[in-house]
Amino acid sequence: MKIIRHKNRKPFFRRFLVSYIFILVLPILFSSFVYNEAAKLVEQDARESRLLMLRHTRDMVDRTLQEIDKTIVDIMYASNIYNVMYLPPIHEGSPEIYTVWNFAKEIQRITISNDIFNSAFYVFFKNNNLVFSHDTTNIGFEYYYNHVCNYDSMNYDQWYNTFFNENFRRLYLPSTEVIIDSQKTTAITCLTSLNPGTQNGNDAVIAFLIADNEIKELMSDLNINNSGWVSISDESDRLIVGVTNDKYNLMDEDIRITMSELPTDEKEGHFHKNVNGEEMIIIYSHSMYNDWIYTVALPVGTLMGKVRYVKYNGTRS
Repeated sequence: MKIIRHKNRKPFFRRFLVSYIFILVLPILFSSFVYNEAAKLVEQDARESRLLMLRHTRDMVDRTLQEIDKTIVDIMYASNIYNVMYLPPIHEGSPEIYTVWNFAKEIQRITISNDIFNSAFYVFFKNNNLVFSHDTTNIGFEYYYNHVCNYDSMNYDQWYNTFFNENFRRLYLPSTEVIIDSQKTTAITCLTSLNPGTQNGNDAVIAFLIADNEIKELMSDLNINNSGWVSISDESDRLIVGVTNDKYNLMDEDIRITMSELPTDEKEGHFHKNVNGEEMIIIYSHSMYNDWIYTVALPVGTLMGKVRYVKYNGTRS
């Protein structure tokens, strides 16, 4: 009787099993590698493109502030500005009208010679309640506030106290709604006192109202799918202007990016921050002209949306 011995098939089965597992695992390993590399590239691209756009916004605002400073210097050196500052209250037929008229012409000349980006400006003299703009002269602060320019966030008394009783050399008021010549807009206000530190407050103030609609348009382009926020803050961490959605309140201290969070030796860069349980990538750039800080905050989850598509399709194949 012939006995047939079957060869041990275990080594063959093991090889088959290992090969099968390898075939199953390889796409997963490969897709994970692709996912991780894609994630790095997507974040790097988002950082670089947003930083480039952030610089553009920063440079535009810096140029505006530089032009405003140049105009302020021109006004301060106007030939008869201090004569106007200490004139008594003006009435119809006053002999000082000629001095007022000459200063108004000087203001018009200064306006023509300076390229002031989308800004309205006014020169106030407290002693005589005169208000000069590029093309008009008003007598009476209350008339000016009620009929020319007023703030949604301040009544007349608050406005007067801010402009003439607070002690400042330069003061920026954050973006707020204003009505200028019956037109509603939002603007950042730049105030300059011509005689800061006096006991009687500010005898003369130059105010520039910078319409920020173009700034906000640039900031909106930085905010991917309106999913995060973009902000400009001053050296005291005070918000100057920002763009966000209803999810974030830029006045919330947990949201705001402060100077203390930024590296002291770097003018621009990025870092990750957990905000209310959500991981955000923060891209920042310091102003080249003053101490303002420009920031973009984007949810990492939003950036990874495209990458998840790669991972999903990679694991299916």
